[in-house]
Amino acid sequence: MKFIHSKKFETRKDLTLTNEMKLMVSATAVKITFGLKEYLLPSFDSIIIYPEEFYSRNSNAISKGETNARGVIVFSWKDFKFGYKYPDDSLNLGYHEFAHAIFIDHFKNNIDDRFSKNYVKWLLHLKYRQTISQIAQKHIFRKYASVNKHEFFAVAVENFFERPEHFREELPELYLIMTKMFNQDPLSVPKHYD
Repeated sequence: MKFIHSKKFETRKDLTLTNEMKLMVSATAVKITFGLKEYLLPSFDSIIIYPEEFYSRNSNAISKGETNARGVIVFSWKDFKFGYKYPDDSLNLGYHEFAHAIFIDHFKNNIDDRFSKNYVKWLLHLKYRQTISQIAQKHIFRKYASVNKHEFFAVAVENFFERPEHFREELPELYLIMTKMFNQDPLSVPKHYD
């Protein structure tokens, strides 16, 4: 509820804003920021939802989602929902765009010392152990991950939350760094207390 109340939600193209939209978008953000000290992504105050793909003036292209440093995250609702249709295909627009938001927040606000320290380890791992191109050649992540380190990070987050077993099996060191970076492990078994 804090996340919902900390953001201004808007829609475009006559799309009616619903509580389901606000709840699903907010739950996605909180799921990936849950282990961080600052989970509200303070650099972002607006979330805009289009019914489907939209033309972005920032990229001069048709887009499904966009995160920009001016504090706005934009989604195609159709594509956002599609991200949850197949929960283990590593295609989740919500995770992807919020990963970009975390990345931007990290540089603007240093949102979490643990995240910052492990993000540096993450970058060093990519530089000295397994380059982005090597990982792309092995087809561990989808091809889009090889565009640049920002897209690689966003695609890695999608894989971390949607295919954690595969991620850990194929890239165990990188997976471990991400568990420390996000202060959570999607594969951990919750303890049940009677």
